[in-house]
Amino acid sequence: MLPALDPANRAAMVEVDLWFLAYLPAALRSPLLLWTAVLLVMILGAAVPWLLRRRLPPPVIVWITSARSRGAASASSRRSVVTEAIVAEIG
Repeated sequence: MLPALDPANRAAMVEVDLWFLAYLPAALRSPLLLWTAVLLVMILGAAVPWLLRRRLPPPVIVWITSARSRGAASASSRRSVVTEAIVAEIG
C-alpha cells in the first residue's frame, strides 16, 4: 500500500524521455496520421534489401582442356581436369 501524500516531500527531479516525448505532438494532433507514417517507415525499412539494386557477380569462365588434347586418356588425367575446373570455379 502507498503512503499518504506528503506535500513537503516532493521529487527534486523528474526525468523525461525525449524519444517518446518527440512523438507526443503528432500523436495528439492526428494519431491516424502518426501510425500511418510509422507503418510506412517500417514497410520501407523492411523492403530496403529488395529495393536496392545489387550487381550480379561476373560469370565464372572455366577453360577445360580435354584429356585427348593432352595426349593422355587415363582416368587419373580426367580427374585432374575436373579438379582444375573446380579450382578455377572456386578461386
